[in-house]
Amino acid sequence: MPLPRRVLVASTLAGAFATATAAYLLIPDKSRSAPTVNDASLSPSHFTRSVLTSSKTSGPDTKLLVLTVPGFSKQQRPGHLAPIWSVFIKDDDIQVERPYTPLQGIDDDGRMLFWVKQYPKGEVGRWLNSKTVGEQVEFRGPLTTWAWKEDDWDHIVMISGGTGITPFFQLLHSAFTATSTNKRFTLLHSSRTPEELPPPEILEPLGKYAASHPDNFALHLFVDGGDRAAHTGLRLGRIGKKDIQNCLGISNWFWFRKPPLERTLFLDDSGSRWPSRKEFLPGRGPPDFVRESMNNSDGFGFDDAEIKLSDEEWDRLLSHKRRWCRLQPLVEARGYRIPKEMHPDRIDDWKVRPRSPPPDPLYPHLLEGLRVWDKRPVMLKLSRTDLWEAAISEHLASIPDPDNHTIPFYDLITFPEEPDSEFQWCIIVTPRLTDCRYSHLDTFKDLVDFITQVLEKGVCFMHRYNVAHTDVARTNIVWDDRPDIIPDDNRPGPKPSLVSRLFKDKPKTQRKYWFIDFGLACSYPTFEERGLVKGICGQHKNIPELSEEVAYDPFPLDIRQIGEMLTRDYVGLYRGLEFIEPWISRLRQDNPTDRPTATEALAEFQRVTRELSEEKLQSRLYKQGEWPNLARNTTIVLLVWFTLNGVFFWYNWDRLHAPLAVVSSLGDVNVSN
Repeated sequence: MPLPRRVLVASTLAGAFATATAAYLLIPDKSRSAPTVNDASLSPSHFTRSVLTSSKTSGPDTKLLVLTVPGFSKQQRPGHLAPIWSVFIKDDDIQVERPYTPLQGIDDDGRMLFWVKQYPKGEVGRWLNSKTVGEQVEFRGPLTTWAWKEDDWDHIVMISGGTGITPFFQLLHSAFTATSTNKRFTLLHSSRTPEELPPPEILEPLGKYAASHPDNFALHLFVDGGDRAAHTGLRLGRIGKKDIQNCLGISNWFWFRKPPLERTLFLDDSGSRWPSRKEFLPGRGPPDFVRESMNNSDGFGFDDAEIKLSDEEWDRLLSHKRRWCRLQPLVEARGYRIPKEMHPDRIDDWKVRPRSPPPDPLYPHLLEGLRVWDKRPVMLKLSRTDLWEAAISEHLASIPDPDNHTIPFYDLITFPEEPDSEFQWCIIVTPRLTDCRYSHLDTFKDLVDFITQVLEKGVCFMHRYNVAHTDVARTNIVWDDRPDIIPDDNRPGPKPSLVSRLFKDKPKTQRKYWFIDFGLACSYPTFEERGLVKGICGQHKNIPELSEEVAYDPFPLDIRQIGEMLTRDYVGLYRGLEFIEPWISRLRQDNPTDRPTATEALAEFQRVTRELSEEKLQSRLYKQGEWPNLARNTTIVLLVWFTLNGVFFWYNWDRLHAPLAVVSSLGDVNVSN
């Protein structure tokens, strides 16, 4: 009896899949089986031996390496090398190869200069950094990364971060060493700190060419934080939409709008071997990806890359999602409603990885919810019981002090230990307030009030009760201007009528800031029992005392973190904050004993701001690149323009509407109104 058609199709597909799998696993990769030659010829199809002739440390995790091909001569240089090309360097220990871009190509003596970063999970990078001068390294290439024609583009805009600058430097080096070029290049590069900027071997040639050929090349360097004193021309903050608009010749205002330069190419370091490319067609506006990037983000920084989760992070995300699904009945029984996708019936949805990470993939332990009886938005957080976060949060929230601006503690939900979990968990319930990453400052007075509350109501209060937060950052401060975050009782009040809501005066409110996230906090019973701690904690990794081996005092760490937060997220973002920079420098002293205490920092800040006039306090805060009073001045210009046009048309109405004589092709004269 013949087999059913479905069985035949399934068998055929299974056989094809098995054949493809066997071929993938058993047929050797051509690159790995490529031979190694003993001469100095270069080719993508074989490996060439080179010697490490120079190794120089250029940053915290980076080195400048020079590989030299013995016996290389000018005649062996491959012809017609592309402006951007790379070679594959092979790790002989594990037989793995990775692409690297020689900064200046290969010279007549066979030398290639590389800028290499050692990543925690980068096998070849670690292997290269461990090599010493005189050791042998095998590579194959050159391989074309990007081929172009001289007349294809008029303007090339490049955005890079970290070692992603290397292909762009190679492109610029190729263009600058040519006899002449009529191209316009713009490079925007971002690093976390000044110490992580590219070395002088990269920046000095770029700076010299930008100074001598301003019409052909512009260089803009950005750092997320750190001291700019040792580096001139640095911009503190992220690569913002204004910077990209200025490079592309785009204006937000329709009467000033003009298309970008003709034939503009946009290149950005996408973290892969090839820079991603976007083309600007002549006479058209920016492509969708640039428009969306400028409209939906605060700017491009070194860490503004697509989030790629490791296997460990994926396991953690799926584990938390399944845990939320299992706990949904318990959470609902306690009077809280969570999203519908967190339901026991949906637990199987989180056993495999989704096609793309869900929103906020790095925070699967957080979940937004609703308190049923009063419809109040809440935040539910899974917390490990061994970290004592719940105990510290509840302790701080219970202190009856008017300076207490630690997040109110609504509820603690405990549940039985999970046999398949390494840790015991609990759920902390707090109000859901607004993240300080969103705009929350309008005037200088708002900024002064924000810093005052962070110090007086936050850090001073916690230190007074012997608690160090150790993770002071903008993401761990939330705000709200409702007067009833902490309800007086558990009974909902009467619902106001429509008339009362329309005519009742709105109460004057003051924006309040609250500290959240005490997962890294240190708490001590008394001042005398304060101790030292170890560990690299918090979101600011450039603080010198952080160490896994040498103990440090956590309380001065809070002060340094305030300085880092203000430098990166406020001084670098807003104009006119020079008056607090000397005070911030005091907070950012490398020696913890040179920093003021929280109380001293507050007193010094109040002395600085006491000299500000009321006019200054009430004036608007402008971000870097914004035009002061632009909206007001533009409105005045438009009103004047429309008024003058109206007067002109009124005065010349009769003249403009006079009959016109129209001469036809046959010579007849017609009168037309």
